[in-house]
Order: sequence, then C-alpha cells, then structure tokens
Amino acid sequence: MTRDLKPSQVDLSSRGPAQPSEAKVFVEVLCGADGLGTIRKVRVFPGMTVRDAIEASGLLREYPHLAEREWVLSSYGRRIQSSAPVSTEQRIEILGPLLMSPKEARRQLAVKRASRDTSIQRRGR
Repeated sequence: MTRDLKPSQVDLSSRGPAQPSEAKVFVEVLCGADGLGTIRKVRVFPGMTVRDAIEASGLLREYPHLAEREWVLSSYGRRIQSSAPVSTEQRIEILGPLLMSPKEARRQLAVKRASRDTSIQRRGR
C-alpha cells in the first residue's frame, strides 16, 4: 500500500492561492478499486466537491483506467455522490465494482458449507 502525504505536490492551480482566512483542511482519498490500495492526503478548500478532491489527488493521472468508468464512491462506508461538497477530514473511498451480487455470494457460500459438512460426516463414519 502506498501512502502519499505531501499535499504540496497536489496541483490546485485551478483553485488559485489560498486566502489567509481559509484554514488548512485535508481529506483522505483512498482507491481500493482493482486492488490498488492507494491513499492520498489532499488539501481542500471551501466549495470543493468530492470529484474535485479526487482530481486533486492525482489518482486519475496516475491510474488513467479509473477515468474510463463510473466510480462507486463512499465515505466511511456510506455511499456519496461525486457532486457532494467535501467536509473537514472526510475520507473519500473509490471502490471497484462488485464481482458478484450479494445474493449470489451467499448462495455460493451456502453450497460450499453444505459440501464441507457432508464430507466431514462421511469421514466420521
């Protein structure tokens, strides 16, 4: 897992210089999609959205394939929209698509447990 904690490297030139009255506010942008496991700490300003923070993190430049599809976004496990405003010390998580539906996963687990239980019973005889 990589961890980049140098907000000075984040390109926020489109935002302009910080005003003296603005406090330094940081958010974490995590990318768990495709097994990347990357965490970036990004300086944000009032009015920035979740999408702005993701773009400022540099993850889209570093992993161009992320820009080619829709993201599933969450903050502390709760789904959020890319247009939502960023709040202080928020954690933005970029998630990959589900590999299978939860219903299918439960079905496969039940089949696996049932086959394991029958093999244990056969050995016990």
